[in-house]
Amino acid sequence: MSDPSGATTSLLEPRFLRLLGRLAVQIQGRVRGDRRGERRSSRRGVGGEFVDVRPYTPGDDLRHLDWHLYARLDALLVRLYEAQEEHTVHILLDTSASMGCGKGLYSKQLAAALGYLALASSDTVGLYAMTGQIDARVGPLRGKGAAHRVFDFLDRVSFEGPTGLERSVREFAGSRRRGTAVLISDFLIPDRRVEVLSTLARAQMRVAVLHVLSGEERDPQEGEELTLIDAETGEEMVVSVDRRVRRAYLGQLAAMTGELREACRSYGFAFIEVDSRTPLEALVLGELRQGGLVG
Repeated sequence: MSDPSGATTSLLEPRFLRLLGRLAVQIQGRVRGDRRGERRSSRRGVGGEFVDVRPYTPGDDLRHLDWHLYARLDALLVRLYEAQEEHTVHILLDTSASMGCGKGLYSKQLAAALGYLALASSDTVGLYAMTGQIDARVGPLRGKGAAHRVFDFLDRVSFEGPTGLERSVREFAGSRRRGTAVLISDFLIPDRRVEVLSTLARAQMRVAVLHVLSGEERDPQEGEELTLIDAETGEEMVVSVDRRVRRAYLGQLAAMTGELREACRSYGFAFIEVDSRTPLEALVLGELRQGGLVG
């Protein structure tokens, strides 16, 4: 499939790409960056939108004196502008083996959609494939012409190996990056889920957590006999799903989800539950928009 920038991908339909091109990554508040771009910043600069004036002080650039105000007020005033600076969206994709169970392709499509959306919004994009470390990365990417690199990167991603999400997130956070981090994971790890989020909180970035589960993981049906395979150890266990088992499982799932949601709330992160049965367009226009990630 192709997009208006000429990139080709089997992950997203052309009609959906055109829709994404009309949307924008919604970043709450203002941002600071290192390069000039198209996002507003709280840093006052010499380019961008005029916001205010202040009295001239020796050493100020004379080119920014407001001579019209000088003629009216007989006072030297310097025009201030709101600098337009680059903003980066970092997409962190959990590529451990459990992510390949009923939601791998969907997660790649979701990452592709967010990457394309960010590029179309004039943001810079970085993508990271994570297990117990950052296994692969690409970026920084700029402009819709770089969309093919997003798609090519995700096409090569495979879901294998054990989860060590906290270690890989710590590696990412230790690089002192700025911008917004979008973490896509099922959080099917034995423990230390909250520690993953606290590590991101220390990085002082804006964060969105997309908790992705398959339909079977969200809502196992009674009467089925399931062979549960630990995707990261290979251990198998046959379970008959009766009312008691289903109730216990859903209770554990609710507890895990509640823990993640509360931690995200306390850190000021966006937290969005994602069901891989939801059509991607409905997810973007529904949950992601309602969650404040897409505008």
